[in-house]
Amino acid sequence: MWQTPTPPHRPDIGGAQVEDGQDVRELVDALRSQLQSQGEELVARRREVQELHVLLQQKALPEVVGRPWWQFWR
Repeated sequence: MWQTPTPPHRPDIGGAQVEDGQDVRELVDALRSQLQSQGEELVARRREVQELHVLLQQKALPEVVGRPWWQFWR
């Protein structure tokens, strides 16, 4: 049978312990907001990486055209 932890468990969230009586809903909302912001930033970074790949391909292709593949490494 499951027993409650002794002493009373106070979860550690983001380096700050949740104190008795603290509004956990506010903490959850703040963490959700942070998660959403980081998700949006990740999408932006992925888009930037994709754009860089396209630019690199455009820059490299004109030099490679007309040469055998093995001369690409020279």
